[in-house]
Amino acid sequence: MLLSNPELDYLQHQIMKRCFTAGKLEIDNLVLEFFNRVAGIITNISIEEELSTMISMQRLSTVEAAKEYMQENFISDISLLEIAAHCFISPFHFSRLFKKFTGYSPHQYLQNIRLKHGEMLLKNSSLTISEISYAAGFSSLEYFATAFKQRYNMRPGEYRK
Repeated sequence: MLLSNPELDYLQHQIMKRCFTAGKLEIDNLVLEFFNRVAGIITNISIEEELSTMISMQRLSTVEAAKEYMQENFISDISLLEIAAHCFISPFHFSRLFKKFTGYSPHQYLQNIRLKHGEMLLKNSSLTISEISYAAGFSSLEYFATAFKQRYNMRPGEYRK
């Protein structure tokens, strides 16, 4: 049982008064506000907070799906459009969302995956550095060597030794 609340009483009155004269969207808005207030009184949590949590979880699952896609396809020349399409989201929105959750742009994240794979190949294989650069998904040996030096402060050949 809820204690009488002037705001709830007013909302209930408006719903009943406008039920047959107001537009559907206006009535829906009043009803949602009414239930939001009731839920807030009962649980001390607003529906907006719950929806926000649900949306955050959905966004997190979108980011996780993108990360998994990148980890499975890092060797290929994948684009932002492909990753966003895989997640069923616009490229612009996806890019902002991904950076918000990971702290990296999609390109930076993908490059870090490629560099880590290249590092592991340098440690654990006898492939040439050129072969490693292509096996790690880089389009050229020069690009791999430059990115590797930026990340690890040494050239791939030096790292291997």
